[in-house]
Amino acid sequence: MKRSRIICSSIIVLSILLSIFCVFVLAKSSVENKSGLNFNVKFLYVLLVIACMGLYFFVKKKLLSKINNSKIVTLYCYMFLAVIVFVSRAIMVYILNNNQSIIDLGYSNGFFSYINYGLGKLLNNNIYANIIINTIIVYISSLLIKKIFLNITTNDFVSTITAIIYIFVPKSLINVKEYIKYEYNILFILVGIYILVRIIDLVKDFKNKNNKYVIYSIILGITASLDILHGGSYIFWMLLLIFTTISTTYVDITHIKISDDIKRKLGNKNKKIIERIEKINISKLVYVCFITLSISLVFTIINSLITGVNNYEMRSVINGISLNLQSSRNYYLAIIIFTVVFDMLGIILKRDIDVKMVIIKICYLSSLVLIPFVNTPLYSSFIFDTFLCIGAVISICNVCINREEKIKLLKEKN
Repeated sequence: MKRSRIICSSIIVLSILLSIFCVFVLAKSSVENKSGLNFNVKFLYVLLVIACMGLYFFVKKKLLSKINNSKIVTLYCYMFLAVIVFVSRAIMVYILNNNQSIIDLGYSNGFFSYINYGLGKLLNNNIYANIIINTIIVYISSLLIKKIFLNITTNDFVSTITAIIYIFVPKSLINVKEYIKYEYNILFILVGIYILVRIIDLVKDFKNKNNKYVIYSIILGITASLDILHGGSYIFWMLLLIFTTISTTYVDITHIKISDDIKRKLGNKNKKIIERIEKINISKLVYVCFITLSISLVFTIINSLITGVNNYEMRSVINGISLNLQSSRNYYLAIIIFTVVFDMLGIILKRDIDVKMVIIKICYLSSLVLIPFVNTPLYSSFIFDTFLCIGAVISICNVCINREEKIKLLKEKN
């Protein structure tokens, strides 16, 4: 069995085991929804999610029958997502009772708090500022999720459904009137994942001999640094990049190039050593990992030296997982059980595991395992909520889309 398949399979199995443990924690828990929403609101929530999915399918079908220009159809689809984001936030603003919001400035509250604070001063209302920025962040994030899934599945309907599910993530809806700095962190993480899947495409293309992947690596390093400076975790990015690097196969190679000037300075005695070094085959993803982690490590060290904030504090893993599940018992139970069932089906049916799908699972696992080391549990809980929903769709894709690919392969052989 290939190293990649062993690692990917291990990640899926670990995801299943931790998910089952979450179900066990929830089954023993009597945690109620802290938002105080009654059954009618919850029912409306489920109805809205299903209705938005069905409406998108209907609208897309009508557009395709009347418009031949794919760019215009795509624009209408983006507008459809914008309407869903706006309407969902407008409904929550009407339902929620809190009418006051104080934005505390300072590093501990994130340097983007100045954006919310400035807009609040301009509008003379902090709540309006938070609602506007929450809406913009969620919309941009939903587009990123759509782009990520289009890269993974090439299925527009699946990618849009995933974006819609993300739009209705309860934690973001409930906090629509509040400034929560970790909403920016989710945006940085999604940007990072989008760049990472683009990098994977570049390094797996053996015909592509340019250094575009290096530029993407630098951008990814800057994105990771912004996440870390805003209260994120260096450990998260390290785990994500290392596991992605060792899980990806058929990656193009590169070499260390030493300039002639340096060779002359080192002399003839070291010439053979230099030549051996230059002949070493290095996976481009290893190079990507090194560049990204080096950039983000520099910012992490600078951040710690200037502020004295390290974002890490030992905490029990069990308590950490429990903190992730505080928002809604039944909501988490339903999605986790659903995900576990499809993950197990994927193993039973021997579905191939795509490394891009595994990236989502790594983010999900990190949100569960990382929390003992993160100073603020809310950071991991936001990652958990986001990637729990996205991971559920990934699990379905792993069973259904791989089935379609196998059918296509059989048809080609026949």
